[in-house]
Parts: sequence; C-alpha cells; structure tokens
Amino acid sequence: MFRNYLKTALRHLLKNRVTTSVNVLGLALGISCVLIILTIVRYERSYDQFHSDADRIYRVVRVSGGDGPTEYRAGISYPVPDALKEDMTIAKGVTATFHIGDMQVSIIDGTTDEVQRQFQEDDGITFADANFFRVFDFKDVGFRWIAGNPETALKEPFTAVLNQTLANKYFPEGNALGNTLKLDNLIDVKVTGVVTDLPANSDFPFKIMVSYATLNTEGLFKNSFSDWYSVSDEHYGYVLLNEGITVAEAEAQILEIHAARVDEKLAKTRLYKLQPLREVHTDARFGNYRSRTVSSEIIWALLIIGLFVIGTASINFVNLSTAQSVLRSKEVGIRKTMGGNRAQLTFQFLGETFIVTLTAGVLALGAAELVTVSASDLLQVETTELLLSDSFVLISLIAIIVGVALLAGIYPALMMSRFNPVAALKNKIGGRTQRGIQLRRGLVTLQFVIAQVFIISTIIVIKQMDYFRNAELGFDKEAVITAHLPEGKNPELSTLETLENQWKNNPAVASVSFASSSPSGFRRSTSHWDIKRKSAAEGSEGTVFERQSIDEQYLELFQIPLLAGRNFLPSDTSKQVILNRKLSERMGFSEPVEALNETVLTGGENAYTVIGVVENFHTGSLKGDINYLGFMMRPRDYNTVNIKLNLASAKDASTSLSETIQQLEATWAATYPEYIFDYRFLDESIAAYYQEEARLTQLFKILAGITIFIGCLGLYGLISFMAVRRTKEVGIRKVLGASISSILVLFSKEFIVLVGIAFMLAAPIAYYLMQQWLMNFTYQIDIGASTFVVAIGFSALVALLTVSYQSVKAALANPVDSLRNE
Repeated sequence: MFRNYLKTALRHLLKNRVTTSVNVLGLALGISCVLIILTIVRYERSYDQFHSDADRIYRVVRVSGGDGPTEYRAGISYPVPDALKEDMTIAKGVTATFHIGDMQVSIIDGTTDEVQRQFQEDDGITFADANFFRVFDFKDVGFRWIAGNPETALKEPFTAVLNQTLANKYFPEGNALGNTLKLDNLIDVKVTGVVTDLPANSDFPFKIMVSYATLNTEGLFKNSFSDWYSVSDEHYGYVLLNEGITVAEAEAQILEIHAARVDEKLAKTRLYKLQPLREVHTDARFGNYRSRTVSSEIIWALLIIGLFVIGTASINFVNLSTAQSVLRSKEVGIRKTMGGNRAQLTFQFLGETFIVTLTAGVLALGAAELVTVSASDLLQVETTELLLSDSFVLISLIAIIVGVALLAGIYPALMMSRFNPVAALKNKIGGRTQRGIQLRRGLVTLQFVIAQVFIISTIIVIKQMDYFRNAELGFDKEAVITAHLPEGKNPELSTLETLENQWKNNPAVASVSFASSSPSGFRRSTSHWDIKRKSAAEGSEGTVFERQSIDEQYLELFQIPLLAGRNFLPSDTSKQVILNRKLSERMGFSEPVEALNETVLTGGENAYTVIGVVENFHTGSLKGDINYLGFMMRPRDYNTVNIKLNLASAKDASTSLSETIQQLEATWAATYPEYIFDYRFLDESIAAYYQEEARLTQLFKILAGITIFIGCLGLYGLISFMAVRRTKEVGIRKVLGASISSILVLFSKEFIVLVGIAFMLAAPIAYYLMQQWLMNFTYQIDIGASTFVVAIGFSALVALLTVSYQSVKAALANPVDSLRNE
C-alpha cells in the first residue's frame, strides 16, 4: 500500500514539473530563511549565558536624573567596586573592569630592555581585577587556563593575562609567561597568564587583561579612586549575588553603601541599579563594550519575519494544489469507485506534500549552511559547528518540515478527498464553481499584504538610514583625521606645538587641534561630572554633563558656532568653561548671553567661569538626544589630535590623500619614533555608530526580497495553470477578434484588483509597525505619502511583470492549434 502511494505521488510530482519546482523552490527559500533566523536569534540570545551563575550575575549601572531627564549609563565611579567589596554582605563576588580598547603593544627584550616588536591593537585591552574569572567562569564554552595561576595572575599591579591568539602572535616561540609588554610606552606589565580566547558571543572583547590594581598607582588613575563625582562610561562593575537574594534587596544595600560615602545631593540624584547579565546584550540604553546591542524587539521582529516568509511559501503550495485539484478529479473518482476511502486519499495527498516539503527541507539545510559560512559578517554569527551537526537546527528543521507539510497540505488533501466520485468521473467539478477559488483569492491577497508590508517597511528603514548618514550633526566632519596622542595625560606642550607647526606647513593640512577627544565617534571621551550654578539656591539639583578638554583651534576646525561670548585664548587657564546651549538652558539661562561670566561648580566645589556658549551638536549617535556638554582648556587631558585636510585643489584626490597621509606619518615618526601613527577618519568613526542598523537593514532588504520573490513564484505558477486551463477560451476570443492587449488584461485584471485590496490592508499595518520602530530614535524621518505611492506602484509592477510572460505567451499562441488540441 505504502509503495503504491509513493509511486503514485512521485509520478504525479514528476508529471507536473513546473508546479513541483515552484513549490520546492518556494518552500526551500522559506525554510532556509527560517533556519538562518533561528540560528541568528539563538546566537544573539546566548551572549554571556554560559557562565555557571549567569542568572545571579548583575552589572551595576548608573541612573541619574535629579529634576531633569533621566540618564542611563553603564559607567560607575571608581570607588564604587571597592566599597561594594567591603560592605556588600549579600554578594558572593564583586568585580570591576575598565576597558581601554585600543593601545600600542611593544614586546620588550628581557635582558636588554629594548623593544623587539610593536603592534597596534584596535580593541581588546582592558583592566580587570582578580575576581573577574571567579565571577565569570565561561564554563560551558571550553574556556581554560593554558598557563598561569588564576588565583594570583591578576592580583598584583603591572601584571597581565593574554588570550591564546595574542600570546601566539607576540611570542611565536611559545613561552609568553614571564615576558614583558609595554603598553603605549607608558607602563610595563608582566605576562602572568595565558587563557583560551573568550567566545565571540560575549560582550567582553578582552584580549589583554591588565590587573585592575595597576590603575590605582601613581601616574595613572590613583586620584580617581577617591573621586565619587567623576565617572567613566568604560568603567563597569559586576556583582554575583548569593542564592535567594532578590534584586530589590541588593539595590537597597548598594543605595546604603553609596549614601554613606557621598553627600546627600549626589546620593539623591545618582542611583546605582542592577542590570541582569542577560540584558547587557539587549538593552541599548546602557550599551556594552562591543558598542553593539540587539534589542528584544528586533529578535521578535526577526522571528515574525521568519513566520511571514514560511507562511508565504505555504500559501503558494495551497494555491497551486487547490488550483490543480480539478485536474485530479477523475483520479479521485476512479480511486473512490475502486473502493478507496477518504482517509486513504487524504493520506495519499499529504504524502505528496511531505515529499515536496522534505525535498525542500534538504535543499534549505544546504542553502542555510552555505549562507551562514559565506555571509558571517552580515549575520554576525560566529560558530565552527556545521548546521548539519547541530541538534537544535536538525530538530527545528524536522519540526518545520512536519508543520509545513500539515499546514500546507491538510486543506488541499481534505478538499480533493471530498470530491463526489460520480461528478468527478463526469468531469462536473469545475474550478470556478468551487469555494476554493475564493480561498485562492484570499491567499493571494494575503501574500500581497505580507509583501507590501515588507516593501513599505524596507523603504522607511532605508530612508531612516540615509537620514543617519546625511543629517547635519552641528559640526564639520568631512576630511578630518583623528589620531590618539601617545603621551596620554600630561603631554609635553612644546612637543605638541612642534608637531602642529610642522603639519601646518603642509599645504594639504588646513588646521590642527588637540583635545581630549573628537566631537563624536568611538574615540570620544565619555567621562561625566556633576555641574551646578554657584549662585543657585541651596538644595537645587546638579546636572551630569559630558566634559571635553579642547584647545583654541577646536571650535574653528569643526565649525562649531559660538552663540555668545568668546573662544578660548592661549593665555586662558583651566578655570574657564564653554557650555553648549542645552547645558546653558538646563542651568536656567534663557538666553546664551545670560550665562557669560557666571560661576559654575563641577565635580564637587571646583569653580569655573563661563566665557562662552556654543550651538548644540551631536556628540553621540542620532539614536539618542543631544548631551549636556562643557568645554574646558586642560592641556593635561589632551589625548587626541584632530587634523583637518585641504584636498580641494588636488588634481587626483586619491593620490593626494595617500601622499598626505605618508607625509603626516613621516612627521609623526620624527616626533614620536616609538609610536605607530594610528589614525581614523572621523566620518568613518561616526558611521560606526550605525553598524548594527546598517547590518539589520541589509538583512531586512534580503528577507523582503525573498518574500517578494516567493510570492512571485506562486503567482507565476498560478497564472501558468490558468493559462493552460483557459487555452480554449483564449483561442475562441482570438478567433472572434480579441487583441493581445485584451488577452493580457483578461489575465492580469484580477491580480491588480487583489494588489489594490492588499495595499489597503498593508498600508495601515506597515505604518503602525514602522511608527513603533521609529520611536526608538530621538531623530527620525516623517513617513510621507511618497513611501506608499512607491510601494503600491512597485507591487503592481511586480505583479504585472510576473503575470505578463504567461499572458503574452497565451495571447500569441495560434488559436487554430489551441482549438484543435482542445
């Protein structure tokens, strides 16, 4: 019996190759998309969830507000971790990290103290304390210590632990332990441990871990460890709570510990909260060291998109199967006449569906494997395991195949098994008299609804990303190179002046400015201080603001306009401050000029005189609001040089740029022979803010294209079937004088009407969904009517092009042949 079912199913599928191919291709595309999406979602949800006590690990985050807007920051002041270690009785462990990111690393000869090799590391350098590997054990990812004692490796100052990749890179002979590294030519650290690389699905991009105790030494951050006011957004704290302790209990104790060490105002306006480790990767309010978060909304959106894609492919199957049911009516009639019952027929037709779905599933698994390997940068999924050997993927694939086979096949199977055998044998079952035609119209409309929601959404996402790329930030970012100054704190001003003069002698250099950071980008300093007016009444709230140290060239180089007052002068001291308009208004000055000559207090009781107010500009991404900002002139904080290039008069811009960079490097090498000239273009750094949105946009466009393509496949199969069924009708119409255009209208008018109905349903759905998405951004585009005009036009065009081929082919057929064949 089963053999007969299989033989019959294969015979039918091979006979109807076009329909079978359309179904297999559509389902294969749909299933592969779902497998890829499930792989992405599982990977994004796995970040840092492999620690033994992951459910009891929390990051200490900072929530500041006072009487102003609430700020969400991941950074905490330097004394907080030590205070928690001393007094937090309900925590099993407390650890702190300070992520530097990029540094120059020099390998020092142990006998001659000479530099053997130099490397510029763009990321991965952090300070971590001895408790780090007690709180985070990376248990389920094969992490292990290759060399060194985990209990003592990060205990003493000026010690460091390397990951295996850097250990092999720096010491290819294989004996990293005990060797000395010089970081930025500032501090020497001894390698006391080597560990396997931390997994890619961790928000700790650590490659070199320097002992946290090193920070609390002279010449580095020793003074900061007694400063409860200033904070750095790169300084994190984590706690591992004892079993049975609630977040509310822990936060209450942290509040008491903090309040006991600071004044009442700071305790009231700066609250430390606990963020679950599982949310570090999904909560964009606080961010993380990778500067990459994937929100839960995006994860759910991907899952819903996957359902839409597989749903569209299943709709194709139902449409084509029900459309072909008329051709199989005699087969059903004969089987029933010969004694076949409805259950047997249902099993037969479901078996055919299962064969198609199984074939599609096998192809989908191969396609998904190919995509995950070749497009790993786009998918951001790093794994060495093949999908074929992943039990989660295989179980998901089996579930999808069974689910799709049942959902897509049950209705056609039940409908065809219900045919009256007498009517079927007399060929009395006509496609237009069956309720199935209404179902097909409804399903085609649903396909177009899904496709048009995708089209509208994709257009809006693309427009928003274009807005991010082209929006005015409030400063000039074009042709600006930024580089990290090697001397860190307390740079030699005479050296900087010499470097500036030599670069300015180059006609391709328009201006040079030294500062603590550039106006925006990932090299920007994110330390925050408290600020208030000295003349404010007692009890008034201070405001956390971002502080930047700049020189007198900075505002002119970046074309940041002054609204009132003056720029810095070389003769100014570190006791003057320039506010941005937002901070000026926050402090109660209705007009910028009112702030001039006022005294403000920062970081406690440090007094500064306001000498100017500048227009607001974006120091971060357009996803968030403009920050409160204050400029000071503190040369000891200069660690960034900004170079404005002048390449407008060059005949060959690319050659001129290359030559200019070489000249800049030569001047740098003469001034700082021990340092690599590690530079970036400012506009590229700013573009990095939107890497995740750009990646998701690209992914969204591909998924939208696949959904539209699957819909077109179904439409093509349906119109092909209609053309065959109406061959005689077309022949008669042509004999009676019908034109090719009228035949084309005959086939396409129904689908154009369905496109219109689908648009009326899709437009409000897409509008609502995209309005919700745009609410995630402080600065956003307006959804105009043009978006919907383009969407309906594109949908109609796609439908017409899909229908046109078979329609024109049917219209051009010789009517004599059509009538004779009939």
